[in-house]
Amino acid sequence: MYSDTEISSFVDGYLSVLEAGLDEALLLKDISAISEEASQKILKDFNATEYKYEVAEKSSLYSLFEKVAESNEDKVCLKYDGKETSFGEFRNKVEALDCRIREITETRNQLLQLSVNVLRKCIQQFTA
Repeated sequence: MYSDTEISSFVDGYLSVLEAGLDEALLLKDISAISEEASQKILKDFNATEYKYEVAEKSSLYSLFEKVAESNEDKVCLKYDGKETSFGEFRNKVEALDCRIREITETRNQLLQLSVNVLRKCIQQFTA
């Protein structure tokens, strides 16, 4: 499940926390389970935000996703709990959800309009 490198890293982090716990002057908030190098990699390298997308000024997030999905249809978009979902599958699920939300909204609007009409008729009857 885990590589030797990952296990070694977990053990190093655990030992680091235990050793830091021996120092009574250290506060809990100052104890880290990961090295400064690992922290740098996670916070800076993996989370690099310098990438500039070439988009129109008023592009929506979905339109950006759609562009990526079109050119990466079969590539993995999400990995969770041992399951992989491609960009194409994810786009299809988002579109299905969008359609369902539109249906619900339309139904809600129709019910609201019906309620308003019934209320108006009731008011007309009571005021006539």
